[in-house]
Amino acid sequence: MVVLCFKVSAQTVPTIIIDGIRATAINLSGFLYWLKEGQTLNVGNKVNSIYVLQYAIIPSQVGDNSLQFENLLNITSLQTVPSGKAWKIESAAIDPTAIITLGDSIGISPEYQSLTIVFTVLIFFC
Repeated sequence: MVVLCFKVSAQTVPTIIIDGIRATAINLSGFLYWLKEGQTLNVGNKVNSIYVLQYAIIPSQVGDNSLQFENLLNITSLQTVPSGKAWKIESAAIDPTAIITLGDSIGISPEYQSLTIVFTVLIFFC
């Protein structure tokens, strides 16, 4: 009998961290991530920076608020949305070593750094 073992490692899915909760950083333009004052944003696994549009919240006399564009921010560490502001996440600079997949066919959660899969092959000689 011969036993062969193979080890396969999976790379971390690129993530951003909103209020301490990880979210996938793949195709950010397909999702609308708006953050209000007091919320936090940080880069996660395999993300070098996050590009954010900052808006001032302007109160209106009729009771509604409007947004006025102020600045483009490059987030590289933990940041908090300032008072009277709103952020819209536009995109993220993904680390080139990240492996981008379109699906999760074997149930790998993004929070795991790596996954080891061991395959065992038994060969019998008669």
